[in-house]
Amino acid sequence: IPRDLGRAVRCLVEGQSTPIDLGRMGDRYFSTVAAFGFDAEVSAAMAAGRAPFSGTPGYIAQSLRHLRHYQPPIAQLRGAFGQLEQPVFLVASGNTRSYGGGMCIAPHATPHDALFDVCIVEPLSYLQALALLPQVFSGRHIRHPAVRVERTHFLEIGGEAGRLLFADGEYCGQTPLVLEVAPAAVRAILPAL
Repeated sequence: IPRDLGRAVRCLVEGQSTPIDLGRMGDRYFSTVAAFGFDAEVSAAMAAGRAPFSGTPGYIAQSLRHLRHYQPPIAQLRGAFGQLEQPVFLVASGNTRSYGGGMCIAPHATPHDALFDVCIVEPLSYLQALALLPQVFSGRHIRHPAVRVERTHFLEIGGEAGRLLFADGEYCGQTPLVLEVAPAAVRAILPAL
């Protein structure tokens, strides 16, 4: 959506109404990314007002602060890709490719295919995480050997009970939990091509 008011109104009037998928956890829906692990803990700190400032700069500052003491949880993951049980730095289920002020966590995700692109990052050292963080803004992080992306229409996250899940930057629940794609759940107005 253009930031200019006139162009945004024109987009609304002349745009194309298109069905898009949503993610769902129980009766709660989300449109972009559901995050578990590191990202969820940073989002919780942001929501609690513990970051030095808001927006992307605050998220980056809180990430750097949180890296010093982060302990990766052991996650049990199940989806169309099979089952995994391992420690994870983060798990991000992308209905869309980006979140958090432009971080392209799932660069090939689209809200039109009835699938999540699930970015699974294995535990990283402090220096590895520092090196990988800037790459998330371009989507190049998926080339790192500690990163894998799986596609699935559902994702069960278990393992350590009570670990947080944030979706669209808001608290969504705690493990164990199940995420599902709700295909074509809502119509959105997109700019005319």
